[in-house]
Amino acid sequence: MNASLQIEPSAHVSERYARRVNPAWVRLLELLQMNVRYETCRGVELFTDEGRQILDFLSGYCVHNVGHNHPDVVRALQGELERCGPAMIQTHVADLAGELAEKLCERAGGRLSKAFFASSGSEGVEAAIKFARAHTRRPGILSAEHAFHGLTCGALSLMSDKFWSEGFGPLLPETAAVPFGNLEALERELKGGLRSASGLPAGCGVALPPLRHAFCARRSADRDVPNRSFSRSAPLRSRA
Repeated sequence: MNASLQIEPSAHVSERYARRVNPAWVRLLELLQMNVRYETCRGVELFTDEGRQILDFLSGYCVHNVGHNHPDVVRALQGELERCGPAMIQTHVADLAGELAEKLCERAGGRLSKAFFASSGSEGVEAAIKFARAHTRRPGILSAEHAFHGLTCGALSLMSDKFWSEGFGPLLPETAAVPFGNLEALERELKGGLRSASGLPAGCGVALPPLRHAFCARRSADRDVPNRSFSRSAPLRSRA
């Protein structure tokens, strides 16, 4: 049976989304004059229902790192759907997941031998917290000041800016934030004692660490220090 997609007026779509999902998001887009209707997206180009062509520099927070609707990705998805193979069967070994994990580990190199699949960045951070605690047997978690980790409760616990976490407590105990790139502060926290931190509003851009920071931080975290695990994430930095 053939079914054609009915294109609804943009105003009706926004009104329904505001009523049923998130009115604040619609208000923000209206304020920024960014509430436009996209009909087609290919590569880095977005085409609106008014005939405008827009270049996408955001890339869905790096979700579309091969571009929108890449033909190879579309072809692979269509092929798998048409195959009518198993999906979400509890007593099933997912062969494609194993194949993808093998290729990811091969390309990553180093000591990485397994992959964990998640549906969002927040879910990945939550898994990292669990993996760190299970592996180190340390309950505490360190993170970088002003970093954005996600909006689930565990991820919120690692963000020093109370703008994100206010009203959602209590969050995870025994968490602390250190200035990004400050190895001395990192060493102090790893040796014991919590450090109170107050963040600035998260903005745009990514702050790069000083040279060799990641290597030294990894070495410090691997030492036998009391009750801390280490989570890395680059802080967001305002343009100002």
